[in-house]
Amino acid sequence: MERRAWAAVVATAVVSSLVTGFGVARFVGAEATAEPSSLVPIVPCRLADTRSGDDNVGVKSTPIGPNQEHTFQVTGTNGECTIPAGATGIASNMTVVNPTGSSYLTVFPAGGDRPLSANLNWTAASPPTPNQVTVGLSAGGAITVYNLTGDVDLVVDIVGYYVESAGSPGPQGPEGPQGPQGEPGEDGADGAPGVQGEQGVPGPGGLEGFSAFGSASLSPLDVPEGATLQLGLLTNVTLQAGQSIHVAGIATGAFQADGQPYNVLACYVEDSETVFEVIPTGIPSQVTAAPGTIRWNRSGSAVPGAGTFGVGLCIENLDNSDSLIVTTREVSGYVIVTNP
Repeated sequence: MERRAWAAVVATAVVSSLVTGFGVARFVGAEATAEPSSLVPIVPCRLADTRSGDDNVGVKSTPIGPNQEHTFQVTGTNGECTIPAGATGIASNMTVVNPTGSSYLTVFPAGGDRPLSANLNWTAASPPTPNQVTVGLSAGGAITVYNLTGDVDLVVDIVGYYVESAGSPGPQGPEGPQGPQGEPGEDGADGAPGVQGEQGVPGPGGLEGFSAFGSASLSPLDVPEGATLQLGLLTNVTLQAGQSIHVAGIATGAFQADGQPYNVLACYVEDSETVFEVIPTGIPSQVTAAPGTIRWNRSGSAVPGAGTFGVGLCIENLDNSDSLIVTTREVSGYVIVTNP
């Protein structure tokens, strides 16, 4: 029984390299046709052992002689293996034992022409010699082995079998001709409104538009030293080159601290970081914060150029050392856009 132990170890080593995934192979059978197949790994089993006595497995219990072929049935239940009838090939470990001469072994699908190739090679003094052999099966599910010279026993362990697998999809064919046009269907529901078209070129000297802005009960506003921020909500207007904006607004508010210089202006904002002043008509350039609610009336005009601007009232902190906190504020007003 010791002679069977090493064969099982070799078989386990072979299957460990196969069970990592399903391989795909092409086998040439007795009819000389090649079909793609996928590997199904199994627990290793012994198909045949030609040694006599307790080591024998399968129907053959004598060595394979010189220039002799022997066929082993694979599909079905043979030896210690059960392989399904649809198998197209096997992955195996084959070991030659007790050689009496230097020779080689060729394994091929039963019924086919013996190929000019060798799967195992040995000398008369070789110890048991294993090799991994993947071979297709005949239409009847069998393999044939050939020994050149001397006598030799053969052990066949199967570690997986192959089954037919579908090939990969071929490339997409050309598009076919267009079929005849069908009858018109019923009218569908109205679609969503389309995107608004571009603004037309304004006429000379006409009134382009009017927009109101307003906000009430706004949260405290922290104006950093030397900065100008919007005092209330701004209304956005889109201008073309040469158009003017005329701004008028009223704001009320209260301060957290007294004595800080500031100014409230009608303004327009081109982006979040730059504030452009609109003419603060007749308003002092500097006012000092005082207690109580304060009311500002501001108006002015400007020609900013082409673009989209936020227009409203802004507060400028003229103090370069402290923030100006406007604790409460309400703002309302309007902007008129006129053409050149």
